[in-house]
Amino acid sequence: MFKKIKIFVLSAMVAVSISFNCFAFEVSSLSSYHSVATKTMTATDSIQNRNRQIMGTNSFTSVFGEVSTDFQIEYIYVGQQKIMEKGRARWGYICPPSWNGRCKGQLRYGANDVMVAAQPGDLMIVGRRDDSEIDLIIIQQGNPMVAEVYAFLAKSPTATPPQERTSFWAGLFGSSRVQEEPADEEVESVSDLILSADLSRTDVDIYRNNRTGQQVITGTITKMPDGDTFFIQDIFRVRMAGIDAPESWQMCKDAKGKEYNCGKAATEYLKKLVGKSKVVCTHIKFEKWGRHLWDCKNSRGQNLGREMVLAGHAVVYLSKDNLDAQKEAQKAKRGMWQGEFTMPAEARKQRQQSRRR
Repeated sequence: MFKKIKIFVLSAMVAVSISFNCFAFEVSSLSSYHSVATKTMTATDSIQNRNRQIMGTNSFTSVFGEVSTDFQIEYIYVGQQKIMEKGRARWGYICPPSWNGRCKGQLRYGANDVMVAAQPGDLMIVGRRDDSEIDLIIIQQGNPMVAEVYAFLAKSPTATPPQERTSFWAGLFGSSRVQEEPADEEVESVSDLILSADLSRTDVDIYRNNRTGQQVITGTITKMPDGDTFFIQDIFRVRMAGIDAPESWQMCKDAKGKEYNCGKAATEYLKKLVGKSKVVCTHIKFEKWGRHLWDCKNSRGQNLGREMVLAGHAVVYLSKDNLDAQKEAQKAKRGMWQGEFTMPAEARKQRQQSRRR
């Protein structure tokens, strides 16, 4: 069974909207696909690599599927000259027994002038229209459209504009139960962060299913303000769902009653869990005050939020998940449970109240 793939290479000098063979690509058109994934091209993806293959990522596998399939491929180059070629490609998905359950996907292609023009650092986008057609769009590194693509895909398809915080909490918990709201500095615009960032060397993979609303971001952590929040490539701000870690300034008491910076201890433990590998974060929900919540795993498949709670460096927050992990940490007196501490939410509330005095 053959499927159709279109490959576009957009020059950094061309306009945002380009027409070729009655096809116009605009960033907003990404919402018309069943699912979309991105990948930054590497040297091994280039046709200069004699294997002529694009190494699969988690995001690409979500689009192509966990089966090996042959495709009829249509190559299209849009730049100073127009090139169109047709051929065949194969998506291979393999899970060798020696890999202990790990699998790898790759797209193998034939010789063509389009992939000769494509260079490492270019943004590659796969858009799946249906079971018979997949578009592969390549945007050259440095094109302003790259930032627009990241900003567009970072938004949840089901996201709603932020509403009044008081009405949200009142509606969720009732007037007799009001939970602490996030500090103002925690609410940031994802689009503004992306559009103002330097994306010339960004290596982030994004997958978004426009029908289910599922989003997955894979990348390297470059900044970590505290034990439940971090930035991927200095662009995507990730707040882990269902947990609350002490702030960077928060102090706790250990088993001997001595004060220590438990906020710093939580951050250091999260750094240890992540290491230098990429993390995979799945979007859970978009809070009505404008904050995105994510469920994240490290390269070993460990759920970062659960591991933080299990180690006693975070507590369960507005969730019923990981309550068993919290009980285990409390019983074993791990992390903050070894001594005395104020719940992070209460600590933030007290800090805010002291600033208003």
